[in-house]
Amino acid sequence: MAKTQPAPRRGASVNGRQTLRARIAPAQRKRFLEHLAKGWTVHASCDAAGIVRQSLYKVRGRDEAFADEWDNAIEAGVQALEQEAIRRGAFGVERPVYQGGELVGHVTEYSDNLLTFMLRAKRPHLYRERHEHKHEHRGTVALQLDRLSDSELELLEQLVGKATS
Repeated sequence: MAKTQPAPRRGASVNGRQTLRARIAPAQRKRFLEHLAKGWTVHASCDAAGIVRQSLYKVRGRDEAFADEWDNAIEAGVQALEQEAIRRGAFGVERPVYQGGELVGHVTEYSDNLLTFMLRAKRPHLYRERHEHKHEHRGTVALQLDRLSDSELELLEQLVGKATS
């Protein structure tokens, strides 16, 4: 019986070639997580930190602490974006008003769409779009099942099971 060789360590020499081990400098890691926590995408956060995305995903896959930090930063970013959506929807954004090329004042604009979206997200049971299909049939329906093939009967059984569950 042939002996099996142990798997090479990362960074070890394999067949005379050095394996690559993705690394991220602590400053890059910190900058990436900061941008992610502001609601930036992974792609944009990588660009801001000067990190190649593939390397970052490799590090995430083997570093559980970093994966947790990443997940926490994503959650913080989502919360920041939610807060901004609420601010724009409920409290508005001040926009300048110009007349004849001169600033004459400001107007507060609100986003009904953002507010509606946030309400649907926070209270879907109250604000989600509803689609109702009603059909009433009174009386008896006679089915002649002997006219159906085996495959049609199987399909009917599946549909009835889906409709009654």
